[in-house]
Amino acid sequence: PTSEWQFGFAASELIPVEHPEQESAFTECSPMLTLRANLVPINWGYRDGYTGVCAKTPKSRIPQGEAREVEMYPYGCAKLRMTEMPLIKTK
Repeated sequence: PTSEWQFGFAASELIPVEHPEQESAFTECSPMLTLRANLVPINWGYRDGYTGVCAKTPKSRIPQGEAREVEMYPYGCAKLRMTEMPLIKTK
């Protein structure tokens, strides 16, 4: 990955953002629909023996910083694909 990826959800609300001017649902640069969510950084860690493969489950669910709003792209649009993320208690 070229950007941060070790996150958990800080809230259960997902906000859909439509981009109707786009021509394709699955483009890397500008999909027709994205989701905004509040995410908090966590120590996800890597799989034992690897430096580029994430662990199956986070090493820690303790927040490593402040929650921030992140725009998430559909699974088919991203090169880094997260299929599951934990809900983190922030307070």
